[in-house]
Amino acid sequence: MRNSSVRNPVRSSRRGCRYRGGEHLALLALAVVGMELLGSSAAVALTVETVDKGEMSGRSLSIPDGKVATLAAGDKATKIPCDEIVAISLSEPVEKAAFPAVILRNGNLLCGTISATTQQGLEIDSKLVGRVVLPLKYIRAVLFGEAELPSRVEKDTVVLRNGDSITGALRELSATKLDFESETELGRLEVPLASVKYVHLAEGQGQFPMEPDFLLAQANLTDGSALTGRLLSFTTGPEGTATLELLLGQTVKIPAGSVARITFKNGRLVYLSDMRPVAVEEIPFFDVVWHYKVDRSVDGGPLRLGKKVYRKGLGTHSYCRLVYDLRKGFKTFASDIGIDEEVGLLGHVAFRVLGDGRELLNVQSRGADPPKTVSLDVAGVERLELITDFGEDLDIGDHADWADARLLR
Repeated sequence: MRNSSVRNPVRSSRRGCRYRGGEHLALLALAVVGMELLGSSAAVALTVETVDKGEMSGRSLSIPDGKVATLAAGDKATKIPCDEIVAISLSEPVEKAAFPAVILRNGNLLCGTISATTQQGLEIDSKLVGRVVLPLKYIRAVLFGEAELPSRVEKDTVVLRNGDSITGALRELSATKLDFESETELGRLEVPLASVKYVHLAEGQGQFPMEPDFLLAQANLTDGSALTGRLLSFTTGPEGTATLELLLGQTVKIPAGSVARITFKNGRLVYLSDMRPVAVEEIPFFDVVWHYKVDRSVDGGPLRLGKKVYRKGLGTHSYCRLVYDLRKGFKTFASDIGIDEEVGLLGHVAFRVLGDGRELLNVQSRGADPPKTVSLDVAGVERLELITDFGEDLDIGDHADWADARLLR
């Protein structure tokens, strides 16, 4: 994109505008690669995926205390501790989310209209959640249509629908326009939101709070929103609601019919794609570095091994080493491994797993091979390393998936 003089949609304004103590005012962007957008008006059977018993179906579900679920099927009611639940599915996925959409720095997404900016943050009015206030320093971008975001920007950036881009500092955002301090001779600008494709904010001084160790739930909504927090209660049915205490402190009530899926984190099963590696090493064979992807293939598509598409996992490319801290009592590491279908018969890698420096797995895999399922004892292991190593064919087509990579307590 070119950084040029901005034409018709923007007019310069020299009048004063309040600057909020260096906090960047921003709207969040929806082009997070790997963010799964769920939701559909067409309901499907209620299913609960558990750690040990697989999928269970029912006609209703109640979690009055956020700790134990009661699944009703026919005349039978089954109680399931929430830390034994992997996910609750209530509707089919859709391909796109609603705009505008705000993306937080932890990957959460909220679809809704901009109400105002206050000292507390950006106010978003969601049709499903109500009004939510998002602290500006935790906002990554705001998207007003489909777009693909760069991984990060050094300065606040406004990209217009005509292809022009402006860099500088976002000062104010309202329901109809944004106030932007350009770093060019244009100075202070007022930009109608109707002409904006997305706003991408530079990282501020604060980082998104680390996720706590207690049981968390991510609610994927039928408009494409994805919100993480502590599930206080959930009941299905026409009058049912999900009550979620967000990581940023606000508690929201969501109509049960607007919830497509609830995924639990930090229970007995933990996906590695929900954990942050403590170290990452990526070495190219030549000069192109392929960065690993979370819940996507290394090329940004869905994770596909054989004929199966996976929601969770890690997409890597040789050479890649991901290191995880396991000091939380895990007993088993399990994953399906293989070369992603997106490269056909290409690719040859070695999948290696180290536990505290001791080799637990070393398996060769080619594009023509079927996926392999591995299960390893990691009891007592504090440092787990997943390594995608070079094979015999340089690094051609080395799109290696650790699909459903997970830890079990």
